[in-house]
Amino acid sequence: MGSLWTVAEVAAYLRVSRSWVYHRSAAGLLPCLRVGALVRFDPDAIRAYAQGQGQQETNAVILAAKD
Repeated sequence: MGSLWTVAEVAAYLRVSRSWVYHRSAAGLLPCLRVGALVRFDPDAIRAYAQGQGQQETNAVILAAKD
């Protein structure tokens, strides 16, 4: 999978606001990974979304944070 993108990186790539990214990911409309309170994104999934391949409803993946 490689490195994950932050909200700011996704917003820059899609040319939208960070709040748009937060709202879409919280609604399950933008594929994301949740690590504790952090939201991260697989670049390949975001590229597919941008090309119209991932615009159907998605579910966030929640990962437990290690202590």
